[in-house]
Amino acid sequence: MRTKEATLLSEEEYKRYEEHIKPLQHRTWWLSSPGVDDLYVEYIDDRNDEKKLNSYGVIIFDKLSVRPALIIKCYTKKPGDTFIFGGIKMTIISDSLALADEELTMMSFQEGWDTAYGNNYNKSSIKKYLQRWYRYNRDEFAVNFRK
Repeated sequence: MRTKEATLLSEEEYKRYEEHIKPLQHRTWWLSSPGVDDLYVEYIDDRNDEKKLNSYGVIIFDKLSVRPALIIKCYTKKPGDTFIFGGIKMTIISDSLALADEELTMMSFQEGWDTAYGNNYNKSSIKKYLQRWYRYNRDEFAVNFRK
């Protein structure tokens, strides 16, 4: 298995793989999809032990859980299989995606009250954070996964 990058799930990916996604108990967590307007982003509400998609969204400055997804190339594992990446247990949900079973951190979608990029995931504080986390952990994962 190889990893390509860390990201957040989109609404489309969430709906497609929902049956393979375990609730993140008593948490709300970010998706990468825009909400109702430029300052809102969709999220999943797991606070009542059931997964609920909120497509209206929440304002980009609220702090929600960051639940990373890894884009993977997997030849030998199947949905439901698990592995550790960066100290976080990941569950494979498709042949190209794995999702964290736990929160990596809590943070705002856009840090610093900057509205210039709004709900654009590609320019978000979360994407920058996930890129750094991924780069820091990918080489160790590659070595340990081969063992």
